[in-house]
Amino acid sequence: MKSSTNKIIRDSRVEGVVFCSPGGQIEREDTTKKRDAESLKALEDFWYHKGLQEGKKQGFDEGLAEGLSDGYRKGQAEGKELGDKEGFERGKSEGLNEGRAEKEAELREAIDKVLKLADSFVIKIEEVMDEAKPEILRYCSALCEQVIGRELENPQLLAEIVTKLVKKTQTVVRSEPLTVFLPSVDFIVVHDAITKRIEEASIKAQLEIIEDEHMGPGRCLIQSSMGAFSFDVNRQIQELERLAFEVKEEDKTEDQN
Repeated sequence: MKSSTNKIIRDSRVEGVVFCSPGGQIEREDTTKKRDAESLKALEDFWYHKGLQEGKKQGFDEGLAEGLSDGYRKGQAEGKELGDKEGFERGKSEGLNEGRAEKEAELREAIDKVLKLADSFVIKIEEVMDEAKPEILRYCSALCEQVIGRELENPQLLAEIVTKLVKKTQTVVRSEPLTVFLPSVDFIVVHDAITKRIEEASIKAQLEIIEDEHMGPGRCLIQSSMGAFSFDVNRQIQELERLAFEVKEEDKTEDQN
């Protein structure tokens, strides 16, 4: 009997049966590992991107909340600053208006006081003319001079008086240009005040205001081509005093006759 040798045909299909070699089995295991690794990598990528998206969303929400909070604080600070500024400006404006109104009231009161003093002085002279002695007349005139002179040291009051004098002078000189001489100590304040009052009073006059360093406070000189008018408290009261004594002397002469 002859012995037979069995041969294995690798990777051959015989009657529907597949014979696999050990090498083929190893190749399938490598493929499985590779597929598993790819699946794991895909899973890791999925969760990575999912976590990234959720992290972005959470970061956005937190950033939005912080931004809203910071924006609110910043807006509140800016609003407070604007409110403080507007409140300051409004308070300043109201304070200026109140102060201006008070000063104007004081100015009107001072003008009335000067006019009343002048009227009172004239009336008193007429009342005591027959009985007053020269010393009393001089004392009264000196007292009035000091009181009225002190009031006229207020530049605003002097400006008001000068404006009225300009208005009265204009009725005489008509369209003739006027020159007003003012003392140096009052010039800046009185100049602006006179200009403002003349505009408010709608006085149409060709007016030039000049500073005079030799002129004392509370004085003024209005000059035109037709003549000059000097406003001087000392001179006015001295003239009034002179007239008072002249009248008294005339009365004495008449009584003697």
